[in-house]
Amino acid sequence: MTDSSAPNKINRYKVIAAILAVAALIGFRAIAIDPHDKGDVAYLAENYTEVYKVWKPLAEKGYARGQYDVGLLYANGYGMPQDNVTAAYWYRKSAEQGNSDAQRNLGLMYAKGEGVGKNYGRASEWFKKAAEQGNAEAQKYLDEMAEKGLISAT
Repeated sequence: MTDSSAPNKINRYKVIAAILAVAALIGFRAIAIDPHDKGDVAYLAENYTEVYKVWKPLAEKGYARGQYDVGLLYANGYGMPQDNVTAAYWYRKSAEQGNSDAQRNLGLMYAKGEGVGKNYGRASEWFKKAAEQGNAEAQKYLDEMAEKGLISAT
């Protein structure tokens, strides 16, 4: 007498193994994708409402790139009224974590007095931090400020 359930057990294990393999692949894929990427896709499509929905929670969780990008949305009025005070808030959060683009943009805001009080000293501090990380635009702004006598050349 043969055990007729043996082929069913083998098939069941194959099905379970296949389900686990698919679950592992989906899980690994989810880990490998930067959550910010969904916002990038929406940004390229100029769907700023979706961009904000993706980036704002990341910014609130302390994600520096998300903070910079939320600042960018506010600074440019993408999907919302332009608000330089809020833009400066998010740029500062990101800049304090070392994001050189946020440091450069915050420096520009201080240099122009947009969303913050005009302050060339603070502008140069943020430009220097960004330039030290290789941000060429920040170095250009530092050089221009020095040429105009707004800061001392370093």
